Amino acid sequence: MATPSTAGGQSASAWALHQLLDLIQRRVVDAGERLPPERDLAASLGVSRSSVREAISALVTLGVLEARHGAGVFVTSLEPTGLLGGLAPVMGLIADRHGEAVTRLLAQVEGAAAA
Repeated sequence: MATPSTAGGQSASAWALHQLLDLIQRRVVDAGERLPPERDLAASLGVSRSSVREAISALVTLGVLEARHGAGVFVTSLEPTGLLGGLAPVMGLIADRHGEAVTRLLAQVEGAAAA
């Protein structure tokens, strides 16, 4: 496994974000499950707790994770509509400049969601 220092110039928090997404994609932590504590994630990923906290915050904003006060951080249901809702604020900016590509992407996402 690469480490933040060998990850092609990414910041430690960006690297941690991609590692957390990988854990979710491989279903090491599945929808509805609680993430390990920040301290444990930081140790296993080889980054600071601050980097893990930033990665978690970004994934909460995107709708991948949900922070429950006093209970921890959980993987959401990962429903496409919930995840795409996190992208809604920037879709207008992208569509203005790359409308055709956005249309193709949406068709792919809708096809995957229907499968």
